[in-house]
Amino acid sequence: MEEQTDVTTPDGVMPTFFIAPDQEGRFPAVILYMDGPGIREELRRMARRFSAAGFVVALPNLYYRDGGPSFDAWAAATGSLSAEMVRLGKDLTLARVASDTGALIAASRMRPDVSKLPMGVVGFCMGGRHALAAAATYPDEIGAVASLHGGRLVTDSAQSPHLLIPNIRATGYFGFGALDHLVPSSEVAAVLTMIQNSGADIQVEVHAGAEHGYMFEERPHYHREAAERSWQRCFALLGLLNKTAPS
Repeated sequence: MEEQTDVTTPDGVMPTFFIAPDQEGRFPAVILYMDGPGIREELRRMARRFSAAGFVVALPNLYYRDGGPSFDAWAAATGSLSAEMVRLGKDLTLARVASDTGALIAASRMRPDVSKLPMGVVGFCMGGRHALAAAATYPDEIGAVASLHGGRLVTDSAQSPHLLIPNIRATGYFGFGALDHLVPSSEVAAVLTMIQNSGADIQVEVHAGAEHGYMFEERPHYHREAAERSWQRCFALLGLLNKTAPS
């Protein structure tokens, strides 16, 4: 049950891959936020795995403002960063993604196969901070949030994503790699401190031996044990939506 849909946002038309369980009924919706290389078959396969667990998944192309390009994920993982990819990632501000999320929520609620809110949000790498921001911006509508090897959750800016954690009312899971060179232990500690001080219901897990991008099977830093543990944590987290969202 897959379809490509155009979701209208305040900034244009955002191509979005929707996938739903191949059975009758209404299911909780999950928004999947892409990493820096953009939309590709690897992400669509991950969306299918979430959907197979009983969710209607939306995978939006957040680069739609610039034509929706994608980049070589293997090259990015090995340090050959495209200057254009870096630029697009910086241009994709939390405010822009929050606006896009509002449009996605509205589009999802109109679908006959989506149950009433709350919804779930899951993000990889840069998508981790986008999922965090989405949960903070729409606390009444998002009931589960997962950030997986999320990058730049902590910055020196007054708009650092981790400062939004007190606004989150969703149950959450943040998975990090102990060897992630892009996310030093000091940033993980800052996230954990903010969670503890705010009382947010978010579990933080640091996976021994895992590097940045440990969730991606087609990437050089894939770590099967950490990835499968994170998948199961996400399934358990999103499973809570079935207990709170009426059909």
